[in-house]
Amino acid sequence: LVVVFLFAVPRDWTISLSGDLVKSAEVFEDLTANGSVSRQIVFLLLGVTGLVGLRRASLRSLRFQSILSVLLLLLGAWLLTSIAWSDNPLFTVRRLSVLALNSIGALWLARRYVKDDIRRFVLAATSIYLATGIATEIVLGTLKPLAPAYRFCGAMHPNEQGVNCAM
Repeated sequence: LVVVFLFAVPRDWTISLSGDLVKSAEVFEDLTANGSVSRQIVFLLLGVTGLVGLRRASLRSLRFQSILSVLLLLLGAWLLTSIAWSDNPLFTVRRLSVLALNSIGALWLARRYVKDDIRRFVLAATSIYLATGIATEIVLGTLKPLAPAYRFCGAMHPNEQGVNCAM
């Protein structure tokens, strides 16, 4: 899964050399908005793997008993209706498809693994991203944490890297 998401999200291994991180964020936004073949393949594989895994686990045992599950179903319905008022319905359908594939994969993982396994996976995945980020900045010579304007990037925008480090 770490490798899957490594290819799903566009990476710029030289982003820390860029002084203009706003421009870098716009470039990433364009890459994400226009899509890429590797991203499409990755999310399709995640969704198909989730469907196969859920099918093997028997969907009959799924129960929507808590208020959270009801709220998630209502959110899904609300998101589907957002296509009606979207300025770009095709783009909205594409984004909702990615969300659905991610959700199917997440549901499968949540049913397949216990909480401790998921915690270990998150720790391992974010540690890998942190280690590759530090290694990237060392190689590029941009790892200067004591500099006043320094923002740790690695191969991601600092905001994304911050989320990974927080996890």
